[in-house]
Amino acid sequence: MPGSIQPWLKDIHFRFPSWIILSHWAGFNLPALMVADAMRAPARVDAAKPRPGVVFMNGVSEAAVPSRNLTALKRVGSAEGNRRPSPRFYPVPANPEKGVSVAITGISTFNMINPGLGVARALRLAPEVRRVYGLNYGAFDSGSFQANLFDQAFRLPISEEPEELLRKIREIHAEHPIDVLIPCLDGELPRFFKIRKQLESLGIALLLPTPEAFEARAKLNLFTEHRHLGADNVLIPRTLIAYNLNDIYRAISQFGGGTVAVKGPLFGCKRVDSLDDAPAAWAWFEQRNEDRVIVQPWMDGEMVAVAAVCDRNHDALSTMTARKLANCKRGSTWSAEVISLPHLEQTFAGFLKQIGWVGPAEGEFLHDRANDRFYLLEINPRFTGWIAFSGETGVNHPLVAVKAALGVRPELPQPRNDLVFMRSGYAIEVDPVRLASLSVNGRVINNG
Repeated sequence: MPGSIQPWLKDIHFRFPSWIILSHWAGFNLPALMVADAMRAPARVDAAKPRPGVVFMNGVSEAAVPSRNLTALKRVGSAEGNRRPSPRFYPVPANPEKGVSVAITGISTFNMINPGLGVARALRLAPEVRRVYGLNYGAFDSGSFQANLFDQAFRLPISEEPEELLRKIREIHAEHPIDVLIPCLDGELPRFFKIRKQLESLGIALLLPTPEAFEARAKLNLFTEHRHLGADNVLIPRTLIAYNLNDIYRAISQFGGGTVAVKGPLFGCKRVDSLDDAPAAWAWFEQRNEDRVIVQPWMDGEMVAVAAVCDRNHDALSTMTARKLANCKRGSTWSAEVISLPHLEQTFAGFLKQIGWVGPAEGEFLHDRANDRFYLLEINPRFTGWIAFSGETGVNHPLVAVKAALGVRPELPQPRNDLVFMRSGYAIEVDPVRLASLSVNGRVINNG
């Protein structure tokens, strides 16, 4: 209860918790004790009771699995493990003085899997990259402690003031020079727009759109400007903006009385099957301080995403399309496969040029297979969370962006199309001393 120091029993689960590996790190391996007891064997533990102070964080690992393995698994119920060698990481390139140092934001798995983790994973496959720095907003951003991704991590101020952000980056840059900085979170981009010129004057390259292009792809503008995407089968869904519950009722009526999707300007989507469902949907967004919502007819289909990187002339340097096979409730992609849809990629690239886009972007589409129509649901103004997959297929989008930021036009090989992106969760053991270093000093050193 609020304000009470009395512990209250909330629930009992008759299984091990997902964080049970923590018992092993604390010297008191409970699964091993259970097995030993079941076998009536003497148990081996490191301590008479769990050692306090051990820290656990959730992380994610990602792999590109040959599609033939999954085909075999579906066909016969079993498959060999992935025999492809582990990804080649290049903490130090063969020619260190020519290597590039890249700083990346968005490295947390706390609430959502941030895209910066995938960006770092892709850049670790590139021998041209010398150092990768993680820029976090909190001590518990798990990427900060992943030495396979980041050489060092630094904490940025949570303040909304761009001057505070600039001051901290200038401080980091003075000690650890940054060649390219890649912001990976939607909400921080407006702050980077305001300090772009100052960062570039320090010698830090960025590949960012203008504030006008950023606003053009925002949902409220994307869905209400009556834009034409340039293809008859690539469309923007019919849309009405609702400012109150009665507006939602009117939208349902205008769309024929069927099921609708009620979406927030930034996040969230609620399915409304009837007028009776509308109040709960409106209340959900109202509780999150939204004063208007987007209402669209509900559509079923498969989710397809197009990732792109545009240069400063607004031309797409590279595009890649993936069919999403598994998503979690929060929208993160846990499995996807590369597919060839050149028409969709060209249409999306043309639209990005139309709005004057620069940098990475992801277009999320719903494919109505019955009518072969693609409906644009959202444009994310940064790298997608699954972008590490591009490095495995050969068209390393984060590396493309780094080179474009430095004014180098990359040469792109033909991508592999026989791989499936797979993501899984795993536990990260964190040294309390290193956690304290990040909390107190604002930095943690992973690799020298």
